[in-house]
Amino acid sequence: MKKKLVLLLAGCMVLSVLGGCGKKDEEKSGSTENQTQTQSAQSTENTGETTEDTEFMADVEAVNLIDVKVEDYVTMGDYKGLKMSFDAKGTYTEADVEELALSAYSGYGGVTNRAAALGDTVNIDFCGKIDGVAFDGGTAQAYELTLGSGQFIGGFEDGLVGVKPGETVDLNLSFPNPYDPNPDLAGKPVVFTVTVNFILPTDASQMEDSVVASMGNEYYDTVEEFKQYCREYLEYEIENAYVTGKQNAALTALLEVATVNGAPDGLIKKYYANIYSSIEAQAAMYGMDVELFGTYFLGTDVVTYASTYAEESAKQSMVIQYVANAENLNISGEELDKCIQEFAEKNKTTAENVRSDGNEEVLREYFMFEKVLDFIVENGDVTEIQ
Repeated sequence: MKKKLVLLLAGCMVLSVLGGCGKKDEEKSGSTENQTQTQSAQSTENTGETTEDTEFMADVEAVNLIDVKVEDYVTMGDYKGLKMSFDAKGTYTEADVEELALSAYSGYGGVTNRAAALGDTVNIDFCGKIDGVAFDGGTAQAYELTLGSGQFIGGFEDGLVGVKPGETVDLNLSFPNPYDPNPDLAGKPVVFTVTVNFILPTDASQMEDSVVASMGNEYYDTVEEFKQYCREYLEYEIENAYVTGKQNAALTALLEVATVNGAPDGLIKKYYANIYSSIEAQAAMYGMDVELFGTYFLGTDVVTYASTYAEESAKQSMVIQYVANAENLNISGEELDKCIQEFAEKNKTTAENVRSDGNEEVLREYFMFEKVLDFIVENGDVTEIQ
Protein backbone atom coordinates (compact mmCIF):
# COMPACT_ATOMS: atom_id res chain seq x y z
CA MET A 1 0.00 0.00 0.00
CA LYS A 2 1.11 3.54 -0.61
CA LYS A 3 2.13 5.10 2.70
CA LYS A 4 4.58 7.76 3.72
CA LEU A 5 8.02 6.25 4.06
CA VAL A 6 8.30 7.10 7.73
CA LEU A 7 5.31 4.85 8.41
CA LEU A 8 6.47 2.12 6.06
CA LEU A 9 9.77 1.86 7.88
CA ALA A 10 8.14 1.91 11.26
CA GLY A 11 5.14 -0.33 10.60
CA CYS A 12 3.18 0.30 13.77
CA MET A 13 6.37 0.72 15.78
CA VAL A 14 6.40 4.51 16.04
CA LEU A 15 2.83 4.39 17.31
CA SER A 16 3.91 1.86 19.93
CA VAL A 17 6.44 4.33 21.27
CA LEU A 18 3.88 7.11 21.34
CA GLY A 19 1.33 4.86 23.02
CA GLY A 20 3.22 4.62 26.27
CA CYS A 21 5.96 2.47 27.79
CA GLY A 22 6.34 0.07 30.65
CA LYS A 23 8.31 0.31 33.85
CA LYS A 24 12.07 0.58 33.45
CA ASP A 25 14.42 -1.84 35.15
CA GLU A 26 18.10 -1.14 35.72
CA GLU A 27 19.12 -4.71 34.86
CA LYS A 28 16.48 -5.94 32.37
CA SER A 29 15.65 -3.86 29.34
CA GLY A 30 12.20 -5.00 28.37
CA SER A 31 8.45 -5.06 28.99
CA THR A 32 5.38 -5.88 26.95
CA GLU A 33 4.52 -2.23 26.41
CA ASN A 34 7.95 -0.83 25.58
CA GLN A 35 9.48 -3.70 23.66
CA THR A 36 9.09 -2.03 20.28
CA GLN A 37 10.95 1.15 21.17
CA THR A 38 14.27 0.09 19.70
CA GLN A 39 12.76 -0.53 16.30
CA SER A 40 10.61 2.56 16.33
CA ALA A 41 13.43 4.77 17.52
CA GLN A 42 15.39 3.93 14.40
CA SER A 43 12.53 3.77 11.92
CA THR A 44 12.29 7.39 10.90
CA GLU A 45 12.70 9.20 7.65
CA ASN A 46 13.75 12.48 9.26
CA THR A 47 17.26 12.05 10.63
CA GLY A 48 18.17 15.74 10.57
CA GLU A 49 19.13 17.42 13.81
CA THR A 50 16.81 19.81 15.60
CA THR A 51 17.69 22.32 18.28
CA GLU A 52 16.49 19.82 20.87
CA ASP A 53 18.69 17.10 19.32
CA THR A 54 21.85 19.19 19.51
CA GLU A 55 21.20 20.28 23.11
CA PHE A 56 20.85 16.70 24.37
CA MET A 57 24.30 15.47 25.48
CA ALA A 58 25.84 18.34 23.53
CA ASP A 59 29.39 17.21 24.31
CA VAL A 60 28.77 13.61 23.17
CA GLU A 61 29.22 12.33 19.63
CA ALA A 62 26.45 10.00 18.42
CA VAL A 63 27.52 6.47 17.45
CA ASN A 64 25.89 3.73 15.40
CA LEU A 65 24.85 0.45 16.94
CA ILE A 66 27.14 -1.57 14.65
CA ASP A 67 30.15 0.30 16.08
CA VAL A 68 29.33 -0.62 19.70
CA LYS A 69 30.98 -3.67 21.27
CA VAL A 70 27.68 -4.87 22.71
CA GLU A 71 29.27 -7.87 24.39
CA ASP A 72 30.77 -5.45 26.94
CA TYR A 73 27.25 -4.47 28.03
CA VAL A 74 25.03 -7.50 27.42
CA THR A 75 25.01 -10.77 29.37
CA MET A 76 22.87 -13.23 27.45
CA GLY A 77 21.13 -16.40 28.57
CA ASP A 78 19.89 -19.19 26.31
CA TYR A 79 17.88 -17.47 23.59
CA LYS A 80 16.92 -20.62 21.69
CA GLY A 81 13.77 -22.50 22.59
CA LEU A 82 12.14 -19.46 24.20
CA LYS A 83 8.45 -19.85 24.95
CA MET A 84 6.24 -17.28 23.28
CA SER A 85 2.69 -16.92 22.04
CA PHE A 86 0.96 -14.54 19.67
CA ASP A 87 -2.26 -14.32 17.69
CA ALA A 88 -2.52 -16.34 14.50
CA LYS A 89 -2.85 -14.42 11.27
CA GLY A 90 -6.33 -13.01 10.78
CA THR A 91 -8.60 -13.07 7.76
CA TYR A 92 -11.07 -10.75 6.08
CA THR A 93 -14.28 -11.23 4.11
CA GLU A 94 -15.84 -9.43 1.18
CA ALA A 95 -18.25 -7.92 3.70
CA ASP A 96 -15.24 -6.33 5.41
CA VAL A 97 -14.06 -4.99 2.04
CA GLU A 98 -17.47 -3.44 1.34
CA GLU A 99 -17.71 -1.93 4.83
CA LEU A 100 -14.29 -0.32 4.48
CA ALA A 101 -15.03 0.91 0.95
CA LEU A 102 -18.36 2.44 1.96
CA SER A 103 -16.85 4.12 5.01
CA ALA A 104 -14.08 5.77 3.01
CA TYR A 105 -16.30 6.56 0.04
CA SER A 106 -18.93 8.32 2.14
CA GLY A 107 -16.44 11.00 3.07
CA TYR A 108 -16.32 12.12 -0.55
CA GLY A 109 -19.79 11.66 -2.00
CA GLY A 110 -22.60 9.24 -2.62
CA VAL A 111 -25.69 8.56 -4.67
CA THR A 112 -26.69 11.56 -6.75
CA ASN A 113 -28.93 10.14 -9.47
CA ARG A 114 -32.21 9.74 -7.56
CA ALA A 115 -34.39 11.50 -5.00
CA ALA A 116 -34.09 10.83 -1.26
CA ALA A 117 -36.53 8.37 0.29
CA LEU A 118 -37.50 7.35 3.83
CA GLY A 119 -34.77 5.18 5.26
CA ASP A 120 -32.00 6.88 3.30
CA THR A 121 -29.12 8.51 5.11
CA VAL A 122 -28.48 11.87 3.49
CA ASN A 123 -25.59 14.29 3.72
CA ILE A 124 -27.05 17.78 4.13
CA ASP A 125 -26.22 21.42 4.82
CA PHE A 126 -28.86 23.37 6.71
CA CYS A 127 -29.49 26.72 8.33
CA GLY A 128 -32.44 27.43 10.62
CA LYS A 129 -33.80 30.94 11.04
CA ILE A 130 -36.38 32.45 13.37
CA ASP A 131 -37.78 35.78 12.18
CA GLY A 132 -35.03 35.76 9.55
CA VAL A 133 -32.20 35.39 12.07
CA ALA A 134 -30.07 32.26 12.39
CA PHE A 135 -30.06 30.83 15.91
CA ASP A 136 -27.41 28.96 17.85
CA GLY A 137 -27.33 25.26 17.09
CA GLY A 138 -29.50 25.61 14.00
CA THR A 139 -26.77 25.47 11.35
CA ALA A 140 -24.58 22.60 10.18
CA GLN A 141 -22.71 21.39 7.12
CA ALA A 142 -22.14 17.86 5.82
CA TYR A 143 -24.55 16.57 8.46
CA GLU A 144 -25.60 12.93 8.06
CA LEU A 145 -29.29 12.30 8.79
CA THR A 146 -31.33 9.13 8.35
CA LEU A 147 -34.77 10.09 7.09
CA GLY A 148 -37.44 8.63 9.34
CA SER A 149 -35.18 8.38 12.39
CA GLY A 150 -37.10 11.08 14.28
CA GLN A 151 -33.87 12.86 15.08
CA PHE A 152 -35.15 16.27 13.97
CA ILE A 153 -38.39 18.13 14.71
CA GLY A 154 -41.58 17.05 13.01
CA GLY A 155 -41.70 17.79 9.28
CA PHE A 156 -37.96 18.18 8.82
CA GLU A 157 -37.16 14.65 7.70
CA ASP A 158 -40.43 14.18 5.80
CA GLY A 159 -39.72 17.45 4.00
CA LEU A 160 -36.57 15.98 2.46
CA VAL A 161 -38.30 12.95 0.98
CA GLY A 162 -38.34 13.41 -2.79
CA VAL A 163 -35.55 16.00 -2.79
CA LYS A 164 -32.72 15.21 -5.19
CA PRO A 165 -29.04 15.72 -4.38
CA GLY A 166 -28.00 19.23 -5.34
CA GLU A 167 -31.44 20.69 -4.63
CA THR A 168 -32.20 23.21 -1.86
CA VAL A 169 -35.56 23.51 -0.10
CA ASP A 170 -37.07 25.78 2.56
CA LEU A 171 -38.92 23.89 5.29
CA ASN A 172 -41.49 26.06 7.09
CA LEU A 173 -41.91 24.36 10.44
CA SER A 174 -42.57 25.03 14.11
CA PHE A 175 -40.78 23.77 17.16
CA PRO A 176 -42.91 21.52 19.33
CA ASN A 177 -44.33 22.89 22.56
CA PRO A 178 -42.94 21.95 25.02
CA TYR A 179 -39.43 21.55 23.53
CA ASP A 180 -37.15 20.13 26.22
CA PRO A 181 -33.82 20.49 24.33
CA ASN A 182 -34.30 24.28 24.29
CA PRO A 183 -37.40 25.66 26.03
CA ASP A 184 -36.73 29.12 24.57
CA LEU A 185 -37.59 27.74 21.11
CA ALA A 186 -40.79 25.99 22.17
CA GLY A 187 -43.64 26.65 19.75
CA LYS A 188 -41.73 29.14 17.62
CA PRO A 189 -42.02 29.08 13.82
CA VAL A 190 -38.76 28.33 12.05
CA VAL A 191 -37.54 28.14 8.46
CA PHE A 192 -34.84 25.58 7.69
CA THR A 193 -33.01 26.06 4.40
CA VAL A 194 -31.65 22.63 3.54
CA THR A 195 -29.41 21.42 0.72
CA VAL A 196 -29.18 17.69 0.07
CA ASN A 197 -25.58 17.03 -0.94
CA PHE A 198 -25.87 13.32 -1.59
CA ILE A 199 -27.41 10.08 -0.38
CA LEU A 200 -25.05 7.72 1.41
CA PRO A 201 -24.81 4.39 -0.41
CA THR A 202 -25.93 1.27 1.46
CA ASP A 203 -23.90 -1.16 -0.62
CA ALA A 204 -21.04 -1.07 -3.09
CA SER A 205 -23.38 -1.33 -6.07
CA GLN A 206 -24.48 2.25 -5.34
CA MET A 207 -20.99 3.69 -5.48
CA GLU A 208 -20.12 5.73 -8.56
CA ASP A 209 -16.90 5.83 -10.57
CA SER A 210 -16.99 9.63 -10.74
CA VAL A 211 -16.89 9.93 -6.94
CA VAL A 212 -14.06 7.40 -6.68
CA ALA A 213 -12.07 9.33 -9.27
CA SER A 214 -12.52 12.53 -7.25
CA MET A 215 -10.88 10.95 -4.21
CA GLY A 216 -7.48 11.82 -5.67
CA ASN A 217 -5.60 8.54 -5.27
CA GLU A 218 -3.33 7.43 -8.08
CA TYR A 219 -4.14 3.76 -7.52
CA TYR A 220 -7.84 3.86 -8.35
CA ASP A 221 -10.29 5.69 -10.59
CA THR A 222 -13.18 3.22 -10.64
CA VAL A 223 -15.27 1.45 -8.03
CA GLU A 224 -13.69 -1.91 -8.85
CA GLU A 225 -10.18 -0.50 -8.55
CA PHE A 226 -11.14 1.10 -5.25
CA LYS A 227 -12.51 -2.17 -3.88
CA GLN A 228 -9.30 -3.93 -4.88
CA TYR A 229 -7.33 -1.25 -3.09
CA CYS A 230 -9.45 -1.90 0.01
CA ARG A 231 -8.66 -5.61 -0.23
CA GLU A 232 -4.96 -4.85 -0.42
CA TYR A 233 -5.28 -2.48 2.52
CA LEU A 234 -6.96 -5.15 4.65
CA GLU A 235 -4.33 -7.68 3.62
CA TYR A 236 -1.62 -5.21 4.60
CA GLU A 237 -3.20 -4.48 7.97
CA ILE A 238 -3.71 -8.17 8.74
CA GLU A 239 -0.14 -9.02 7.76
CA ASN A 240 1.21 -6.05 9.72
CA ALA A 241 -0.75 -7.01 12.84
CA TYR A 242 0.49 -10.59 12.59
CA VAL A 243 4.14 -9.66 12.04
CA THR A 244 4.06 -7.01 14.75
CA GLY A 245 2.50 -9.43 17.25
CA LYS A 246 5.07 -12.09 16.39
CA GLN A 247 7.99 -9.69 16.70
CA ASN A 248 6.65 -8.25 19.95
CA ALA A 249 6.43 -11.74 21.44
CA ALA A 250 9.92 -12.61 20.26
CA LEU A 251 11.48 -9.43 21.61
CA THR A 252 9.69 -9.72 24.96
CA ALA A 253 10.93 -13.30 25.35
CA LEU A 254 14.46 -12.35 24.30
CA LEU A 255 14.68 -9.48 26.75
CA GLU A 256 13.68 -11.80 29.57
CA VAL A 257 16.95 -13.74 29.20
CA ALA A 258 19.18 -10.71 28.69
CA THR A 259 20.85 -8.49 31.26
CA VAL A 260 22.07 -5.10 30.08
CA ASN A 261 24.46 -3.06 32.20
CA GLY A 262 24.19 0.51 30.94
CA ALA A 263 24.58 1.85 27.42
CA PRO A 264 27.11 4.10 25.65
CA ASP A 265 26.22 7.77 25.80
CA GLY A 266 26.77 8.09 22.05
CA LEU A 267 24.18 5.40 21.33
CA ILE A 268 21.71 6.96 23.75
CA LYS A 269 22.19 10.29 21.98
CA LYS A 270 21.48 8.66 18.63
CA TYR A 271 18.24 7.13 19.85
CA TYR A 272 17.18 10.36 21.47
CA ALA A 273 17.49 12.08 18.10
CA ASN A 274 15.64 9.28 16.33
CA ILE A 275 12.80 9.16 18.85
CA TYR A 276 12.44 12.94 18.69
CA SER A 277 12.42 12.87 14.89
CA SER A 278 9.83 10.08 14.86
CA ILE A 279 7.56 12.15 17.08
CA GLU A 280 8.10 15.20 14.88
CA ALA A 281 7.01 13.17 11.85
CA GLN A 282 3.91 11.93 13.64
CA ALA A 283 3.04 15.46 14.78
CA ALA A 284 3.37 16.74 11.20
CA MET A 285 0.99 14.06 9.94
CA TYR A 286 -1.60 15.25 12.47
CA GLY A 287 -0.95 18.88 11.51
CA MET A 288 0.24 19.69 15.03
CA ASP A 289 3.38 21.30 16.39
CA VAL A 290 5.59 18.88 18.27
CA GLU A 291 4.98 20.30 21.75
CA LEU A 292 1.21 20.23 21.39
CA PHE A 293 1.47 16.67 20.09
CA GLY A 294 3.55 15.73 23.13
CA THR A 295 1.06 17.23 25.53
CA TYR A 296 -1.93 15.61 23.81
CA PHE A 297 -0.56 12.15 23.01
CA LEU A 298 2.34 11.64 25.40
CA GLY A 299 1.22 13.55 28.46
CA THR A 300 4.57 15.31 28.73
CA ASP A 301 6.95 17.46 26.71
CA VAL A 302 8.74 15.69 23.89
CA VAL A 303 12.25 16.41 25.20
CA THR A 304 11.46 14.69 28.49
CA TYR A 305 9.79 11.80 26.74
CA ALA A 306 12.60 11.23 24.23
CA SER A 307 15.36 11.50 26.84
CA THR A 308 13.51 9.14 29.19
CA TYR A 309 13.25 6.33 26.66
CA ALA A 310 16.44 6.83 24.65
CA GLU A 311 18.43 4.66 27.06
CA GLU A 312 15.85 1.88 26.94
CA SER A 313 15.96 1.98 23.15
CA ALA A 314 19.74 1.70 23.24
CA LYS A 315 19.61 -1.25 25.62
CA GLN A 316 17.08 -3.14 23.55
CA SER A 317 19.05 -2.50 20.37
CA MET A 318 22.19 -3.92 21.94
CA VAL A 319 20.36 -7.13 22.91
CA ILE A 320 19.27 -7.62 19.31
CA GLN A 321 22.72 -6.75 18.00
CA TYR A 322 24.23 -9.31 20.39
CA VAL A 323 22.21 -12.11 18.77
CA ALA A 324 23.00 -10.80 15.30
CA ASN A 325 26.70 -10.97 16.08
CA ALA A 326 26.47 -14.42 17.65
CA GLU A 327 24.41 -15.94 14.85
CA ASN A 328 25.94 -14.11 11.89
CA LEU A 329 22.66 -12.27 11.19
CA ASN A 330 24.09 -8.86 10.37
CA ILE A 331 23.08 -7.30 7.07
CA SER A 332 25.84 -7.10 4.45
CA GLY A 333 25.91 -4.42 1.78
CA GLU A 334 24.66 -6.80 -0.90
CA GLU A 335 21.92 -8.12 1.36
CA LEU A 336 20.86 -4.58 2.24
CA ASP A 337 20.39 -3.80 -1.46
CA LYS A 338 18.18 -6.87 -1.80
CA CYS A 339 16.17 -6.04 1.33
CA ILE A 340 15.57 -2.49 0.14
CA GLN A 341 14.42 -3.68 -3.28
CA GLU A 342 12.02 -6.25 -1.78
CA PHE A 343 10.72 -3.70 0.68
CA ALA A 344 10.12 -1.18 -2.10
CA GLU A 345 8.25 -3.71 -4.25
CA LYS A 346 6.09 -4.84 -1.34
CA ASN A 347 5.12 -1.29 -0.47
CA LYS A 348 4.64 0.01 -4.02
CA THR A 349 7.45 2.50 -3.95
CA THR A 350 10.97 2.61 -5.36
CA ALA A 351 14.33 1.69 -3.91
CA GLU A 352 15.37 5.29 -4.50
CA ASN A 353 12.54 6.52 -2.29
CA VAL A 354 13.48 4.07 0.46
CA ARG A 355 17.05 5.36 0.34
CA SER A 356 16.01 8.98 -0.04
CA ASP A 357 17.17 10.16 3.39
CA GLY A 358 20.67 8.87 2.70
CA ASN A 359 20.95 7.09 6.07
CA GLU A 360 21.58 3.47 5.16
CA GLU A 361 22.52 2.62 8.74
CA VAL A 362 18.89 3.19 9.76
CA LEU A 363 17.85 0.73 7.06
CA ARG A 364 20.52 -1.78 7.99
CA GLU A 365 19.36 -1.83 11.60
CA TYR A 366 15.72 -2.08 10.60
CA PHE A 367 16.26 -5.16 8.46
CA MET A 368 18.68 -6.68 10.96
CA PHE A 369 16.09 -6.37 13.71
CA GLU A 370 13.55 -8.20 11.56
CA LYS A 371 16.07 -10.92 10.76
CA VAL A 372 16.99 -11.49 14.41
CA LEU A 373 13.38 -11.57 15.63
CA ASP A 374 12.45 -14.02 12.88
CA PHE A 375 15.36 -16.17 14.07
CA ILE A 376 14.07 -16.07 17.65
CA VAL A 377 10.63 -17.19 16.48
CA GLU A 378 11.97 -19.92 14.20
CA ASN A 379 14.06 -21.32 17.04
CA GLY A 380 11.46 -20.79 19.76
CA ASP A 381 8.71 -22.79 21.44
CA VAL A 382 5.86 -21.00 19.72
CA THR A 383 2.11 -21.11 20.28
CA GLU A 384 -0.13 -19.32 17.80
CA ILE A 385 -3.45 -18.38 19.39
CA GLN A 386 -6.35 -19.12 17.06
